[in-house]
Amino acid sequence: MHTRSSHRIAAIAVGLMLALSACGADTKDSNGLKANADGTSKSDASSSNQQMSQLPKTPLEQSTKTSAALSAIETALKQEGGTAFEIEQADAGWEVHVLKDERAVTVIVDPAGASVVGTRRDERVSRGLAEALEETRIPLSRAITVAAKRVSGDLDDAELDTGRHQNMWVVTLVDKKVETDVFIDISNGLILRYDRD
Repeated sequence: MHTRSSHRIAAIAVGLMLALSACGADTKDSNGLKANADGTSKSDASSSNQQMSQLPKTPLEQSTKTSAALSAIETALKQEGGTAFEIEQADAGWEVHVLKDERAVTVIVDPAGASVVGTRRDERVSRGLAEALEETRIPLSRAITVAAKRVSGDLDDAELDTGRHQNMWVVTLVDKKVETDVFIDISNGLILRYDRD
């Protein structure tokens, strides 16, 4: 009788250990980096791990300026269609750069992000940018939202960076004159790292 109870307890203990280990299991993103459930990415570099551990554990409230930038992207896309690949502050409000028919279109949107002030047809975009946009599974607005939930500050600009070994969104937020660049994977929306000036 004592042996059966011991076997049952041992079986329950093993089952619990397996269940608990599955809860903490890491997944890997397309680049082989271990991914956390909170949208951050673990890298093997200790400095990157140290940086990532400094990110807040709970999502931050989005600033009014960042919300206006997201509205500006939406307004620009309603006006022109296409795919947004960059946003930056301008004197008149926001400049949203959109790829449409293999050409860049700059849509100037008021500071609140509600109405189009003007548009400018630019030249053809580089082949590298066009290909990167085709690969992108995470839109610009989603990359901004991910960054703003993890790093405090107002959006300064955001763009698709194709000049590195890996294409990524770079979202720059400013808080009390401190700039933070948040690098986001274009395929899954995970934060790869961030640099603070």
